[in-house]
Amino acid sequence: MWNGVFVCFLLMAAWQDLLRKRVDIRLYQGFACLAVFLAVLRWVTLGESYDLVGHMVAMSPGFGLLGLGFLCKGGIGAGDGYFFLVSGMMLGIRENLMVLCVGTFLCGFFCMGYMAWIRLKTGENAGKRTVPFLPFAVIPGLWLAAESFVCKLVV
Repeated sequence: MWNGVFVCFLLMAAWQDLLRKRVDIRLYQGFACLAVFLAVLRWVTLGESYDLVGHMVAMSPGFGLLGLGFLCKGGIGAGDGYFFLVSGMMLGIRENLMVLCVGTFLCGFFCMGYMAWIRLKTGENAGKRTVPFLPFAVIPGLWLAAESFVCKLVV
């Protein structure tokens, strides 16, 4: 169930980021509440323990991005930090870091080509242009969900 909720959250946030270069805060609030509700539901109905420290650690990439965004005066959007806070409520630290690192690699690779294309096409410096980050997080996010789904089928 976590994978479905995470994929829904990922796709909705990435779509909004792609279209508007911003994500509505209500999306983050809604999925954060849903993640807490599902964690409490699993704790009550299945008797699973709730690892508060583990969730806080999994949310640390979001805290880090928010801190870096503050230090860079908005160079890193707060929405990206909020995204990784909420995804940390649904994923473990390894999965959250994997989405962040692979998404950053893909975004950097795209931006390198984009900047070269702008320079060759127009001759202008493309250094001040921005690109939405969350669409690049879709690929590792879907990979994670598919991997988890396949592993559950095999076991």
